[in-house]
Amino acid sequence: MTVHNEAFREDIKTHEAGAGRYFVIYVLLLILTFGTFGVAKLPMSEPMHLAAALLIAACKATLVVLFFMHLLEAEGANRAVFLVSIFFVGVMFFFILVDTAHRFPLTNPQDSTTVNLPGGNPVYSNGPHDPFGEPTPGK
Repeated sequence: MTVHNEAFREDIKTHEAGAGRYFVIYVLLLILTFGTFGVAKLPMSEPMHLAAALLIAACKATLVVLFFMHLLEAEGANRAVFLVSIFFVGVMFFFILVDTAHRFPLTNPQDSTTVNLPGGNPVYSNGPHDPFGEPTPGK
Protein backbone atom coordinates (compact mmCIF):
# COMPACT_ATOMS: atom_id res chain seq x y z
CA MET A 1 0.00 0.00 0.00
CA THR A 2 2.91 2.33 0.64
CA VAL A 3 4.21 1.82 -2.88
CA HIS A 4 0.82 2.69 -4.33
CA ASN A 5 0.67 5.94 -2.38
CA GLU A 6 4.18 6.95 -3.40
CA ALA A 7 3.44 6.18 -7.05
CA PHE A 8 0.24 8.19 -6.81
CA ARG A 9 2.17 11.12 -5.33
CA GLU A 10 4.62 10.96 -8.21
CA ASP A 11 1.74 11.19 -10.69
CA ILE A 12 0.23 14.33 -9.14
CA LYS A 13 3.48 15.97 -8.13
CA THR A 14 3.73 19.51 -9.48
CA HIS A 15 6.90 21.17 -10.64
CA GLU A 16 8.57 23.00 -7.78
CA ALA A 17 10.05 26.40 -8.58
CA GLY A 18 13.75 26.74 -8.00
CA ALA A 19 15.58 29.39 -6.03
CA GLY A 20 16.40 31.27 -9.23
CA ARG A 21 12.74 32.07 -9.82
CA TYR A 22 12.36 33.51 -6.33
CA PHE A 23 15.56 35.50 -6.71
CA VAL A 24 14.26 37.07 -9.95
CA ILE A 25 10.99 38.02 -8.22
CA TYR A 26 12.97 39.44 -5.29
CA VAL A 27 15.05 41.59 -7.67
CA LEU A 28 11.87 42.79 -9.41
CA LEU A 29 10.38 43.73 -6.03
CA LEU A 30 13.54 45.68 -5.17
CA ILE A 31 13.44 47.50 -8.52
CA LEU A 32 9.79 48.41 -7.98
CA THR A 33 10.56 49.62 -4.45
CA PHE A 34 13.28 51.93 -5.73
CA GLY A 35 10.91 52.91 -8.54
CA THR A 36 8.40 54.09 -5.95
CA PHE A 37 11.09 56.26 -4.39
CA GLY A 38 12.13 57.57 -7.81
CA VAL A 39 8.56 58.46 -8.80
CA ALA A 40 8.16 60.40 -5.56
CA LYS A 41 11.11 62.60 -6.58
CA LEU A 42 9.76 63.33 -10.08
CA PRO A 43 8.19 66.76 -10.67
CA MET A 44 4.55 65.69 -11.10
CA SER A 45 1.24 66.86 -9.70
CA GLU A 46 0.07 65.34 -6.43
CA PRO A 47 -2.65 63.09 -7.91
CA MET A 48 -0.14 61.65 -10.38
CA HIS A 49 2.25 60.75 -7.54
CA LEU A 50 -0.57 58.93 -5.80
CA ALA A 51 -1.65 57.11 -8.96
CA ALA A 52 1.92 56.04 -9.76
CA ALA A 53 2.55 54.86 -6.20
CA LEU A 54 -0.69 52.85 -6.16
CA LEU A 55 0.12 51.29 -9.53
CA ILE A 56 3.59 50.23 -8.39
CA ALA A 57 2.17 48.92 -5.10
CA ALA A 58 -0.42 46.89 -7.02
CA CYS A 59 2.35 45.38 -9.18
CA LYS A 60 4.37 44.44 -6.11
CA ALA A 61 1.33 42.91 -4.39
CA THR A 62 0.52 40.92 -7.54
CA LEU A 63 4.05 39.51 -7.69
CA VAL A 64 3.94 38.52 -4.03
CA VAL A 65 0.53 36.88 -4.32
CA LEU A 66 1.28 35.04 -7.56
CA PHE A 67 4.72 33.69 -6.72
CA PHE A 68 5.37 33.74 -2.97
CA MET A 69 1.81 32.76 -2.04
CA HIS A 70 1.68 30.27 -4.96
CA LEU A 71 -1.56 31.56 -6.48
CA LEU A 72 -0.12 30.93 -9.93
CA GLU A 73 -0.26 27.16 -9.31
CA ALA A 74 -3.45 27.28 -7.23
CA GLU A 75 -6.81 25.72 -8.01
CA GLY A 76 -9.70 27.69 -9.50
CA ALA A 77 -11.47 28.37 -6.19
CA ASN A 78 -8.45 30.15 -4.72
CA ARG A 79 -8.13 32.34 -7.80
CA ALA A 80 -11.84 33.17 -7.70
CA VAL A 81 -11.65 34.20 -4.04
CA PHE A 82 -8.67 36.42 -4.80
CA LEU A 83 -10.34 38.09 -7.78
CA VAL A 84 -13.59 38.68 -5.88
CA SER A 85 -11.69 40.24 -2.97
CA ILE A 86 -9.77 42.51 -5.37
CA PHE A 87 -13.07 43.54 -6.95
CA PHE A 88 -14.56 44.52 -3.59
CA VAL A 89 -11.43 46.45 -2.59
CA GLY A 90 -11.82 48.36 -5.87
CA VAL A 91 -15.47 49.07 -5.10
CA MET A 92 -14.48 50.34 -1.65
CA PHE A 93 -11.80 52.64 -3.09
CA PHE A 94 -14.26 53.91 -5.70
CA PHE A 95 -16.84 54.95 -3.10
CA ILE A 96 -14.20 56.51 -0.84
CA LEU A 97 -12.82 58.60 -3.71
CA VAL A 98 -16.31 59.64 -4.85
CA ASP A 99 -17.17 60.61 -1.27
CA THR A 100 -14.10 62.78 -0.79
CA ALA A 101 -14.47 64.40 -4.22
CA HIS A 102 -18.08 65.46 -3.60
CA ARG A 103 -17.93 66.67 -0.02
CA PHE A 104 -18.91 70.10 1.14
CA PRO A 105 -15.96 72.28 0.01
CA LEU A 106 -15.13 73.65 3.47
CA THR A 107 -14.52 70.15 4.83
CA ASN A 108 -11.65 69.80 2.34
CA PRO A 109 -9.96 73.21 2.51
CA GLN A 110 -8.00 74.20 -0.54
CA ASP A 111 -6.38 77.47 -1.58
CA SER A 112 -9.62 78.72 -3.13
CA THR A 113 -11.70 78.04 -0.01
CA THR A 114 -9.42 79.31 2.76
CA VAL A 115 -9.67 82.83 4.15
CA ASN A 116 -6.81 85.08 3.11
CA LEU A 117 -6.65 88.07 5.41
CA PRO A 118 -4.12 90.89 4.92
CA GLY A 119 -2.13 89.94 8.02
CA GLY A 120 -2.60 86.24 7.43
CA ASN A 121 -5.24 83.98 8.83
CA PRO A 122 -5.01 84.08 12.65
CA VAL A 123 -6.65 80.69 13.03
CA TYR A 124 -3.96 78.90 11.01
CA SER A 125 -0.98 81.02 11.98
CA ASN A 126 1.51 80.29 14.72
CA GLY A 127 1.13 83.80 16.10
CA PRO A 128 -0.57 84.77 19.35
CA HIS A 129 -4.28 84.05 19.52
CA ASP A 130 -6.73 82.85 22.10
CA PRO A 131 -8.05 79.24 22.11
CA PHE A 132 -11.20 80.28 20.23
CA GLY A 133 -9.27 81.47 17.19
CA GLU A 134 -9.72 85.19 17.78
CA PRO A 135 -6.57 87.29 17.33
CA THR A 136 -5.22 88.85 20.47
CA PRO A 137 -5.81 92.61 20.59
CA GLY A 138 -2.96 94.90 19.73
CA LYS A 139 -0.80 92.32 18.02
